[in-house]
Amino acid sequence: MSEKIQLRRSSVSGRVPTTSQLDLGEIGINTHDGKLYIKKDDGTASIVEVGAGISDLEAEVENLPVTNSTTYLFTTSTGNVASSSVLGFNNANWSSATYIYASLWNSQGKSVKAAAQEHLKKGAIVVVQNMSSTNGDDYLRAKVKSVSITSNTVKVHIDSVTTEGSTPTLLDNLTFGVVSTTNSFIIEEALGFDVEDSTGVGAFTTSELTDNVTLKSVLETLGGKAKLLREGLGVSVGDTDLGTFAGSTIDDNQTVKGALRDLEIGLESGSISVNASRYKFSTSTGAGPGSGKLRYDSTSTSNIDRIYLHDTDRDGRDLKPFYDFMLKKGVYVYVTSPDTDDTLLAKLSSDATYTTDYYTIDLESIQLSGNVPSADQALTFGLAIGPSISGTGQLSVANNTVPIYSDNTSAKTGGLVDGDVYRTSGGNLKIVYT
Repeated sequence: MSEKIQLRRSSVSGRVPTTSQLDLGEIGINTHDGKLYIKKDDGTASIVEVGAGISDLEAEVENLPVTNSTTYLFTTSTGNVASSSVLGFNNANWSSATYIYASLWNSQGKSVKAAAQEHLKKGAIVVVQNMSSTNGDDYLRAKVKSVSITSNTVKVHIDSVTTEGSTPTLLDNLTFGVVSTTNSFIIEEALGFDVEDSTGVGAFTTSELTDNVTLKSVLETLGGKAKLLREGLGVSVGDTDLGTFAGSTIDDNQTVKGALRDLEIGLESGSISVNASRYKFSTSTGAGPGSGKLRYDSTSTSNIDRIYLHDTDRDGRDLKPFYDFMLKKGVYVYVTSPDTDDTLLAKLSSDATYTTDYYTIDLESIQLSGNVPSADQALTFGLAIGPSISGTGQLSVANNTVPIYSDNTSAKTGGLVDGDVYRTSGGNLKIVYT
């Protein structure tokens, strides 16, 4: 009777043989996962999954939808990009840049055109982070003034630029992200003018508009320039005489100022922005900021290293479920005022702690500009683009970027722990294991 020959094997899901369990030339099989493993020794012994060059995980990562963050390689060219997968600036020093040029195709070969049209709006905050720098801590942060899209390039006009670290070098791995804020910018663009601020419409100072001008007269005057708002009201863009409004919420005598404020409140209260929420500043220091408010642990910008944040924003929305999930070590947060240049950008040095109705957020890598806000000043508190929520603060698949290491040993030496993902120089994705 013939004898059955079986290879070394395990039926436990996720189990990978160790270098001490396999000899060179021996094959290990995980019968639960359907995977083969061999031992490799190029001076450092390691275990390699057979056929994992293009793994299911890699396919999953590269097909993640582009939302508010995507990846590029840095180009030192200062102008419109000529090839896909690259991003550059109009100045050799990114701290002096006034334009960002990004290909319409990211480093995974995916088109970002639809995402750029949706997310890159006037007033949004963009972050370019250099993932090839130490721990990915080098970044550029700026406000969007305007955006134009050509056949192969997204051209973003920026101002209020702040940078950390050195300008990237050729072919550095970059993350380009959008931190959107919910405000009246979309309404301003629809009407073709700027209102004074994003927390209340205030007084109009433009030659075309006054506080008492009616929405109907403005729409008739602006015609196609107010396309977004006219279509939202169900009015034909081609009409010049709008007749009588039949809607239940807007009448012929509704002023532009009142309509703008109503629409702004609807936008800000109707949904929780993934990235940003509205607060007021409390000038007291220490715990317990009060509903709808945040405060710092010091009145001096040089001594601030903690934020106290209430779980309810000033629009009365309970954000605790969202903050419980997001306020983790390594995530970046920002506090900015819509009508001043007072800004704080920092990284969480540990997971935020929750007490009764507020969070204590300890900070590191703090960047401050301007002054400490005044009492009850309107603020935006949001999440910026940064490392993932891994317990080690390491980058993860969630951000569409992974650090590069030669093998499992170097990844662990670099600080990664079991379950973290890294990429080899050959482009293969691997998971750290014991």
